[in-house]
Amino acid sequence: YQQIIGHLRQVNPQIRLLGLTATPFRLGKGWIYQFHYHGMVRGDEKALFRDCIYELPLRYMIKHGYLTPPERLDMPVVQYDFSRLQAQSNGLFSEADLN
Repeated sequence: YQQIIGHLRQVNPQIRLLGLTATPFRLGKGWIYQFHYHGMVRGDEKALFRDCIYELPLRYMIKHGYLTPPERLDMPVVQYDFSRLQAQSNGLFSEADLN
């Protein structure tokens, strides 16, 4: 993206860019914008966008039926007996044995 945006800015320094995303935070890279419209500083000057001008919080999206509520599932791992499993030479367990 940076190369394309850089090229477009060379052609037109006055260009305005609107970015839409459902995931403004990238693992290993951080926030894709520097300033949030509520006044928070989230990223740094290297962020792809300078300003976040609007967002729809998850709570709003769930309340208005755009998203389903998250459901926490406690998996019954404690009920499984792993004592008879034998690790392979690489330290991992066979998928067949786990099934």
